[in-house]
Amino acid sequence: MKKRISVLLVFVLLINFLVNSSASKNQLDAKVNTKFDYSFAKQASWKGKPRNEKLESCQIPKASAEKMTTEALLDSILENPFTADMLVHDSMEVGYQKVKDEILAFQILLKRSDLGSVMVKKYSISSEGTSDQDIMNSLYLSVMIAQPEIENIINDVDLKSFENSLKVKDIPLYNISKEEHNIKIDNTHK
Repeated sequence: MKKRISVLLVFVLLINFLVNSSASKNQLDAKVNTKFDYSFAKQASWKGKPRNEKLESCQIPKASAEKMTTEALLDSILENPFTADMLVHDSMEVGYQKVKDEILAFQILLKRSDLGSVMVKKYSISSEGTSDQDIMNSLYLSVMIAQPEIENIINDVDLKSFENSLKVKDIPLYNISKEEHNIKIDNTHK
């Protein structure tokens, strides 16, 4: 009788362990829809640090980036203080490459299969917004989507959606006309 109870107890514990480990695995595999918090970059103590320390503090840990949804990861990259570097180089291509190389989570983002549709959706939302962050997101996303490695992963439906939401305006502050933007949309995608 004791042996049967012991075997039954072991069996129940084994089942419990298997169920709990399966649930834990599902929790580990679940994507996190929370973007990275850069609030520390607004503190006075952060501003006095050398650039390399600031850049290091803005890196999203690889394990965290891999768990983020594509939307949360894209938002995190768009809000990274160093994404602004994309706009301060001789060309947008050079700026994009610099940001891509410096922000380690960018490499994880580029591997996402839904990146094209997520970027186009984010652009569409940002281009309608009026906040400073919406305006900056629209600029960053325009530069990113124009890069061949991203442009080539956008399917025809998303590309058409992007074309429909693309609103190139004259920007008097920088004296840039629509023609100077040189935005080329090529419909020869997938």
